Amino acid sequence: MALFRWNRSKWQCNATNQSRDVDNDWVRQTGVDAFSKWTLGDEDDPTLVDLVSFTATECESPTRILLEWETASEIDNAGFHLWRSETADGEYTRITDSIIPAEGSPTLGARYEYEDFDVESGKTYYYKLEDVDTDGANTLHTESVTLGGPLRLLMLLRNPTPVVAVALSTQ
Repeated sequence: MALFRWNRSKWQCNATNQSRDVDNDWVRQTGVDAFSKWTLGDEDDPTLVDLVSFTATECESPTRILLEWETASEIDNAGFHLWRSETADGEYTRITDSIIPAEGSPTLGARYEYEDFDVESGKTYYYKLEDVDTDGANTLHTESVTLGGPLRLLMLLRNPTPVVAVALSTQ
């Protein structure tokens, strides 16, 4: 965790002037010379989107995959793109024609969904959710689903740390 200061146009982190104690849940910033808005964030994460969930579910009539995600907060988030591949380590293709606009804020998250109709029964698809900030920095989040397969338990990865397990029902 790190402190980010609002400079009237974007959030900035000066981690060199910070000390932290993760066991006792505190962060200290030195060298502060003026009042300002502050927030906590992850200095290793290039964007300030707190992703709560990202799931992929098969739907029928017509066959499609419903991608849903939820954020707890979004700071300087321009929006999202979705990417798809048929192999986990293969080439991903962006499936969104344009950015899905951000609806969250620093204090409120939002729920989003997208339907992918360009899929075939019996195949496994891997998805990446890309959040893009207002300066163009991005973070990718990964999910997969097999069409026509049994109930599976998958790990949602936020490159590279696992953050939550989700059950996918492919009915």
